[in-house]
Amino acid sequence: MNVVGTSSPELLRRLESGVARLADEVEEARLADSADAHATGTATERSHLLGMLLAGVRPGYLAEAGRPGVVGYGARVVLEDLVDGSLQTHQVMGSEAMDIDQGHVSIESPLGRALLGRGTDEVVEVRVPAGVRRYRIVQVRSLGEILDEIEAEGAATPGSHG
Repeated sequence: MNVVGTSSPELLRRLESGVARLADEVEEARLADSADAHATGTATERSHLLGMLLAGVRPGYLAEAGRPGVVGYGARVVLEDLVDGSLQTHQVMGSEAMDIDQGHVSIESPLGRALLGRGTDEVVEVRVPAGVRRYRIVQVRSLGEILDEIEAEGAATPGSHG
């Protein structure tokens, strides 16, 4: 599905549908004795991520989420620290459903707010207690693009509901 012009209600519907479909796939794989452990693990991870995104969504969060290459709620973002050159990967989440150990960053945090609406190769500045940090956005996969990928994989999986 092409996400250009995707509305917030459509993204929410796709998110809900993805959670339900992946939960079904995980259950079917669990019940099958010959289930591929890697495929089951991948479906479980994606189901968990989509469930967390759905749990953390709030009114207004999906405004930028459907724009390809633009940071919005649910986007996976790779950043380059312009001081030391290190790369960091973050997923923009609601504070109620985030897991810092998984690289999640709150949409309400200084970094989350600085990233919103930005795209690849843009530089953002974030005020932290030690001063100002500068990051270059190396890659953005919007929520719409992530859902497209999950839906395409589901359609290509034998026995899937996609």
